[in-house]
Amino acid sequence: MNFTKECLTITAAFGISGVQVTRILDSIALFRGYPTTIRTDQGPEFTCRALDQWAFEHSVELRLIQPGKANAERIY
Repeated sequence: MNFTKECLTITAAFGISGVQVTRILDSIALFRGYPTTIRTDQGPEFTCRALDQWAFEHSVELRLIQPGKANAERIY
């Protein structure tokens, strides 16, 4: 399984929208390229239409961690 725990950017905010997430991902992609897969929790910024459309446009698979399965993100 491919994974990374690198911090590619930090954005401080009280709340963040899916559109903001896509802008951040695009800025990272300028120097790292687009990932093949992104694993996230079920937060609204990760389950919104904007991120889903962005992922489709860039051939990125979104993998959402099942609710109540917090340990799933720790399994390698």
